[in-house]
Amino acid sequence: MKQRDAREIKRFAKRILRKGISGFTGLRMLYAGRRFADRGLAVYLRLREKYGENARFYVNHYPGTGDIYLTSMFMPAWAKRHPDERAVVTVIGKGGEKVAKLFPLQDVEVLSQQDTKALIRFYELCGDQMDIHVEILHYHAMAMNSGILERFAGYKGLDFLSIYLGVVFPGLTPADAAKPAFSENDPAIDALFDRYGLQRRKTVLLVPYANTIDEMSDQFWTYLVAALKEKGYSVCTNVSGDEEPLPGTEGVFVPYRGLRQFLETAGVTIQLRCGLTDMIAGFDCKKIILYPVDNFFQFGTGSLYDYFSLKNMDLSQDAVEIEFSRWKGERLVYERILEAL
Repeated sequence: MKQRDAREIKRFAKRILRKGISGFTGLRMLYAGRRFADRGLAVYLRLREKYGENARFYVNHYPGTGDIYLTSMFMPAWAKRHPDERAVVTVIGKGGEKVAKLFPLQDVEVLSQQDTKALIRFYELCGDQMDIHVEILHYHAMAMNSGILERFAGYKGLDFLSIYLGVVFPGLTPADAAKPAFSENDPAIDALFDRYGLQRRKTVLLVPYANTIDEMSDQFWTYLVAALKEKGYSVCTNVSGDEEPLPGTEGVFVPYRGLRQFLETAGVTIQLRCGLTDMIAGFDCKKIILYPVDNFFQFGTGSLYDYFSLKNMDLSQDAVEIEFSRWKGERLVYERILEAL
């Protein structure tokens, strides 16, 4: 970026910060602005320096697997709005980078959570009044100071995919989704079955961990694992980082690129609704997805099922989706899972 342009952006940001600062709200804005505006500007200028003046930056605000998978799915079609610009997608963390690179995206830049927050705050400060080449790939990013769209989740049937297409990617439809490049015949994925003694077409992959869904009790998983083994299944737990496998199961780390091959060879997955669920929606395996009604995190006006159901989003019509209330006991969930197998 030219030095003159950089100086003009700095002058404009300072004018915005000085304008109308009064009272508690004003002091809060001043604090947030002074803390993040300079850092966000520095991030923006660094990215422009790396990718060139014709770059446009598409910012993922959160490291969630499902969010990044969905935005990356529609980014190839969305970037065509600016055919003369270089589309750069930013993600948080190496895991987000691996998800994004399942799709035909030429440039993926890994940022820290704090740099992402600063960049969003900088854009929010002056992006609509200056030619800032930034787009936020979310309808209500956590770093934003204002917004009401988070409250519309689930309102009158507004689901996760619909709100993205309506707000983040207006004009696109599910037909514009790019296909992810999952592996098909990777020997390393096939070797996992022999390494852990798992049966082909008779293995259940359990996904008991989710960032925004309260976990089930240890007793629930203990009963379920025992019942699955009684039915003749091999049972493994999807683990990454410092996650521990459920007692009585093998802990298996499956790279994102190998998920389709692994699950279509295994045959079954049982999951608390999480970002991984979006990725496996179209796989040819039995998918049993759990949606608790009572949960610490709530999304808008509806239930987790209302907002995140694979069937509601038309991502999968063969998934077995179980909505339940913990107040009525986990035993009912356990029984419904066994009936579905």
